Amino acid sequence: MWFGGGQRLFSIAESAQKGSTVSDLTGISQRLFSPRAVQERLEVNDSTLRRYARAYETVWGSLPKDYRRSRLYPAEAVTRLERAKGLVDSGKVHSFRQALESLKSGHPPSGEPVERLENPRISDALRVIHEEILALRAEVAEVRRQNRELTRRLMPGENKPRGGQVS
Repeated sequence: MWFGGGQRLFSIAESAQKGSTVSDLTGISQRLFSPRAVQERLEVNDSTLRRYARAYETVWGSLPKDYRRSRLYPAEAVTRLERAKGLVDSGKVHSFRQALESLKSGHPPSGEPVERLENPRISDALRVIHEEILALRAEVAEVRRQNRELTRRLMPGENKPRGGQVS
């Protein structure tokens, strides 16, 4: 959906930076946000927002664009994106598109997070790596303890209380 023409498009793009209200060709007023404003609101980078926008357009239809063909985000779209991101972040759905589809159907998932499908070989490898990390942490802690003990034995004068007090 294109808004206005010529100079008017530039003012829409500028106003979208702050989320201003503009009217489209049908005369319906709507609040539009720039990609940067939506990135900040969702706390995502530009490539993630583009991926979200493609999923959004697949499910809900095209987003309006400015004269440079950059997407503009109506307030309703931003709300949907926030809700979909919340569903993905909470683990209730597997994908952003699935979250958007559940919102569109009017039956968003609730309750327990969905089980993530895992490759058993990857799970086993991660378990082994985790055990090795725990063993290495214990070894590092022991080496540090031994290092403190050796330092204490080699430099007995360094461990005296400061300030001239004699113990």
